[in-house]
Amino acid sequence: MDTTAIREKLHRLIEDANDEKLAALLEAFSAVETGQMPWWKDPETIKELDDRLKSFVAELGTTYRLSAIDKELNLRKSKTVQNDIEMNIQTEKIELVKMLLNTNNPRIIQSIKHIFKKEETSDFWDDLTSDQKKEINTAKIQIKEGESLDYDSFMSKHK
Repeated sequence: MDTTAIREKLHRLIEDANDEKLAALLEAFSAVETGQMPWWKDPETIKELDDRLKSFVAELGTTYRLSAIDKELNLRKSKTVQNDIEMNIQTEKIELVKMLLNTNNPRIIQSIKHIFKKEETSDFWDDLTSDQKKEINTAKIQIKEGESLDYDSFMSKHK
């Protein structure tokens, strides 16, 4: 086909083309003008498409159970929730430090010190009354002497 025939054919194509085809033709001509290689001749594009195809084909043999997917989703959600909780705790601590730094009230500072000291040495036994401690010690002796019932026996008598 000679140059004149090619020009005539292109002219007819352009005249008959809708907006979409005109845009495609313009893009093709622009690529030629700028020296751009069409995607189907670009080795990098072809390699990427080949890699994607190989990856897709490799995944075809892999099956996923819905329960496994649910388990993974729940695991990821729990990690997110745990991270949110940790972030909220850190935020709360920073807010408390700011409040502590901004106060000049010695009673507040003493109260906070007291809370921390109590937390360090806190044993629930220390918080029990003497009567509660006495009852627990009596129960220990009764258990050692065999004067106790297991849960099921106790419940069967009280139903």
